[in-house]
Amino acid sequence: VRFGQAARQLGLRIGEAGYWENLLDPDPEAVAHRVAHIRLMLRKADLMQAGCVVTLVGSFDARAGALSPHPLNFGQEAQQRFREIRLRIVDGLDLRHTRYAIEPWNNTFFQEPEAIHAFLDDLADRRVALHLDQMNMVTPSTYFHTTSLINRTFDLLASHVASIHAKDILWAPGYFFLKLD
Repeated sequence: VRFGQAARQLGLRIGEAGYWENLLDPDPEAVAHRVAHIRLMLRKADLMQAGCVVTLVGSFDARAGALSPHPLNFGQEAQQRFREIRLRIVDGLDLRHTRYAIEPWNNTFFQEPEAIHAFLDDLADRRVALHLDQMNMVTPSTYFHTTSLINRTFDLLASHVASIHAKDILWAPGYFFLKLD
């Protein structure tokens, strides 16, 4: 609380806190521990009047963490499981200042504007929002059309945005396989 008050006295607002552990981990005990941690972070962030607590969806591959590719990350099973995890995260929380924000990433269903819109609209929960990191939504097919991607994203998702990271992306030449920096 005091940290939030001190920030506000300086004319600052705490925008976000991040939690980057794997929420789709196949280990239910690990997920339960992570959900409890995020709930605690949300309560503390709300006391500080921070804007949001950000997480990734995660991965069914527990070996390399939340950013791991896995074929199940893109399907209905991942969406359903993350929907249930999201319920466990916000269930019973009375958040007045802070939202739980999900960050898009290229290893899950939560990457394309239309899929994100469908997922968030289906949730219909004001406590759950989008942490918009537009660069994370760029694919080889949208790389040369980022203005269109950005316009599509804001047309569909502007009302869901809790926080934004702005940065650029470079398709790195000279690599045999795709490398986006």
